[in-house]
Amino acid sequence: VYHFPEALPMDWYRMPTGSKDQKLAVLYRIKIDEDYIKDVFIRSLQKSLEFADSIFVIDDNSKIRVSTVLKEKYPELWSKITKYEKYSRPYDEKRDINELLDWAEKDGCTWYFVLEGDEIVENKVNKAYLNKLLNPVNTEVMGYKMSHYHFWDDEINYRIDPPWGKINDVRLARLVPNRRISKPGQVAAQFGYTVNFPTESIRDTSIRIKNYGYVNTESRLAKKEFFKKLAITINNQAITDWEYLNSYKNISLVPWKEDSEVTGDTPTHKG
Repeated sequence: VYHFPEALPMDWYRMPTGSKDQKLAVLYRIKIDEDYIKDVFIRSLQKSLEFADSIFVIDDNSKIRVSTVLKEKYPELWSKITKYEKYSRPYDEKRDINELLDWAEKDGCTWYFVLEGDEIVENKVNKAYLNKLLNPVNTEVMGYKMSHYHFWDDEINYRIDPPWGKINDVRLARLVPNRRISKPGQVAAQFGYTVNFPTESIRDTSIRIKNYGYVNTESRLAKKEFFKKLAITINNQAITDWEYLNSYKNISLVPWKEDSEVTGDTPTHKG
């Protein structure tokens, strides 16, 4: 459910509509403790540079010195990151995303796309593709949903059975000045990745996000232990059973196909 937690300025819907006026920020909040995920993040940055005007990164005290790797082995990639900060502070995704929004607003961005360090958008997404979304015919469109798919055991198959089969989030949204996430919670599953907007201002897309955070058993077990320590509620329901994060019970794996126009979860809507 998308709602306004506080009043908006009267001209909130009068946003720039010409492509020359749009500036897209890609926001990353990362926690990278494995070499494999470090490599995924580098691939994700390379892909995001195909459509981002600015890239901002908050590093949640990753065990791997990601910035050092980028500076030494990928200097051209590092030079294109607008701002990168590594923090050692209590876990709070909402605080971090709001800080990223502060940076993007100061940079003059008008839209933002939120990704995590273990996620990559599918190949079809590029500057021309996103320009159509950033300049909708209906200027009251404020954000877009997209599905994310979790690879399991390899980069060939993703898990489609519940709980993974019906996950979608608003990941691309207008950056409204001075508006930040205010819904209670610290975990993205509780408040979502973007500021809340009315349901009628949100559109579905066929864009898919590839998530590699559950590829191997070690990663899944680590996620399970991490989530067990957090008090997570979704739709006011406390989540206590995280066994599915490493369970093979009734599992369904489906081969990945790039550049799909329509997904099972998010059909494309025009207008």
